Amino acid sequence: MKVSYVRYLDSYPTGRKRAFLLTMAVLASLITSYEAAIAPVVPLLLEDLQMTLPTYGAISAAAAVAGALSGIIAGRLTDKVGRVKLLVPAMLVTALLCFAMTLVTTPGELLTVRCVLSFVDGIAIACTAPLVRDFSPRMGRATAFGFWTWGPVGANFLSAAIAGDRSPTPEVQPVLERFTQRELAVLAYLPTMLTSAEIAGDLFVTVNTVKTHQRAIYRKLGVSSRREAVERARAHRLLH
Repeated sequence: MKVSYVRYLDSYPTGRKRAFLLTMAVLASLITSYEAAIAPVVPLLLEDLQMTLPTYGAISAAAAVAGALSGIIAGRLTDKVGRVKLLVPAMLVTALLCFAMTLVTTPGELLTVRCVLSFVDGIAIACTAPLVRDFSPRMGRATAFGFWTWGPVGANFLSAAIAGDRSPTPEVQPVLERFTQRELAVLAYLPTMLTSAEIAGDLFVTVNTVKTHQRAIYRKLGVSSRREAVERARAHRLLH
C-alpha cells in the first residue's frame, strides 16, 4: 500500500528544491534531538519527582542503551522500508511521548517514557542522516554531515536557552532578609579554613558569639554542618 506522504524521486533534486529538502532533513534532525533534550531541566526534575542524581544518571544510561539499540535496528530498516516512511511516524510518536513526559510522577514512569522516547528517537535520527546525504551535492558529503550535526548541536543550544529563560530564578532577597548583618558576616567566613576562634578575632567578637551565629545560620539554611551551609548558601547566591 502506498503511503500518501511518500514521494518517489526518479532523480536527485537540484537547485532550490535540493536546498529546501536538505533544510527539511536538517530541521527533522533538530526537532528529534530537541525533543530528547532533558539535561537543562534536571534540577527541576530532581525536585518534582523527589529523585536523586544517581537515579537520574541510571535512567539516562538506560535511555542511551535503548537509543543505541534502536539506531542499529533502524539502520537496516531505513533501506528496506524507506526513510520517510519511518521518519514521519517516528516524529509523531516522539511528540506524543514528549507530552507523556510532562505527566510522569515517579522515577519509574520517567524511566519507561525516556527509554521508549530514546528508542523512537533513535529510529528518527537514523532516518535523517541518509536524507541529508541524499539531498546534498555528491561531491560534498563531508559538508552534508556537517549540516546534519546542526540538529543535535542546535538542539542542545535551543533547549538550554529555553530552559534558562523559563526556569524560575532563586529568590535571593527573601533569603537575605532571614539573616542579620552579623550572621552574614560570619557566613562569609564559612568557606575559608579559619576556625571559630580565628573568625572571632577578625570580627572582634567572642568565640561563643561566632558559634551562636553559626547555629542560627545552620537553622535558617536547614543544614547541620559547615560544609552543607556553604553549599546551601551558594545555591541561594549568598556566597560566590
